[in-house]
Amino acid sequence: MTRLTSRLFLLGGLLLCGSGISDLSAQITPAPPPGEDTGPEFLGFVGVLQPLSNLTEDQSTYGTAIPPDLLMGGEVTWWASRVVGIGLMGLYSPAILNPVGGGGPGRNFRSLGEIEYMTGMASLTFRFRSSGSTGLLEPYASVGAGLRRLRFAARAVPEISATDPAATIAAGLRVSLSESVWLRGEVRDMASFYIAGATGESKLQNDVVITLGLGIR
Repeated sequence: MTRLTSRLFLLGGLLLCGSGISDLSAQITPAPPPGEDTGPEFLGFVGVLQPLSNLTEDQSTYGTAIPPDLLMGGEVTWWASRVVGIGLMGLYSPAILNPVGGGGPGRNFRSLGEIEYMTGMASLTFRFRSSGSTGLLEPYASVGAGLRRLRFAARAVPEISATDPAATIAAGLRVSLSESVWLRGEVRDMASFYIAGATGESKLQNDVVITLGLGIR
């Protein structure tokens, strides 16, 4: 009888401790009231642009490529619900254009000059909400489409400057700093067909963008 009583006391103590831990966890990361985490959010970011292929190929002379460079940009997202948001994003990179020998990633001779890299995208974003202590971390995924604009500052034959349609897919993680401020890390792929102005030849481009941003609600 004594052993049974001690076990009952032990079980009751464990239940009380578990309840206390759950209450404390809920106090640390309270769930926002319905509708409080919807509406507009604003984000500014910086990062690195990494094109994965040459811009043009020419076996007789040389091709051209955009080497990795810094970028900056901003995004506005309207959260229609706790899960789905619609966003507009723009980014800019003061990149350069390099020649590459033999139509491949060969020896760089010298820079051909500056090429402005700009994109504008509309996207649909899905965030994966969680409760408890992990509620501070919010992974998300995004898909969208828009335009990529290349503006070559120097004269070139054939013409390098072009505006082409593009598609994008991204994945990232938001980290809450307060109720209205958060950090965001993201990896994004932007795919487009570069269409040469002189020949009309198209070439698939995949540009990877890695960014870190600060957002406010």
